[in-house]
This record gives sequence, structure tokens and C-alpha cells, in this order.
Amino acid sequence: MILDGRKTIEVREWRVPPIFRGQFLLHASRTIDWKTCALFNYSEPSFRHPRGALVGVGTLVDVIELSADGRWGELAMQHRVIHPPSLNGTAFGLILRNVRSLDEAVPLAGEQGFFVVEGKALDRICKQLGLPEGS
Repeated sequence: MILDGRKTIEVREWRVPPIFRGQFLLHASRTIDWKTCALFNYSEPSFRHPRGALVGVGTLVDVIELSADGRWGELAMQHRVIHPPSLNGTAFGLILRNVRSLDEAVPLAGEQGFFVVEGKALDRICKQLGLPEGS
């Protein structure tokens, strides 16, 4: 949904918000959240997009705190997550801009949170983005 422009806020339940801002790679999970697809009438749950791979690049411009009793519902059409955080939990909305697909997905196992991409996967990404290898 992020690559299709339907989702502009990525939600994460972390203890503290990330301090990182800037350009990052988008990784597509191997799984599909079928309940969210049904709720938001997303009839084509990205079968045309690869899963379990780096698929795009975007910019993290801001992070906002989301609570179950306030901003959560107001921003639902932007974050498209159906389960609000528990009243004791903290969820953060990562505000995304300038999202675009890579020309060719790069298969890679994902990790929780932001993670470092190295080796051949990084070289393939750099080549697609017109950057020197290893940058």
C-alpha cells in the first residue's frame, strides 16, 4: 500500500521514536495483512509487487505519537492499521514522502526496525539509484 500511495504513515509500536530522518529503503514483508486489505477495500493486495525483498525508497520526514483515543482514528486512512495500540502502549507514525519503487526488487530477509543493508544487496541498490557501490 505504501508503494501504491495508499499508505503515507507507517505505524510502529516501539518504546521510543526513531531519531532517524531521511532517505531509506522499503522492505516488503513476505506476509499480507488480509484483514486490513478487506477493511480498506484493497482488492489487489500487491500480488504484482514482490514480497520478502527491498522494493522501494522513500523519505522519513517526521514521526508522530499515535494514541488509541485520539489521532489514531483521525489518521486511519493514512496509516491503514486496524488495531490501535493498547492504552498503555506507544505507537509512532512514521510520516513518509517521496516514495518510489525500485526498478528491480532485491530479495532480502527483513528485520525489525531499521536495519543495515550490506554486500551484494547494497551494491544492487546503489546501481539502481545511480550511487557509488557501497554507499
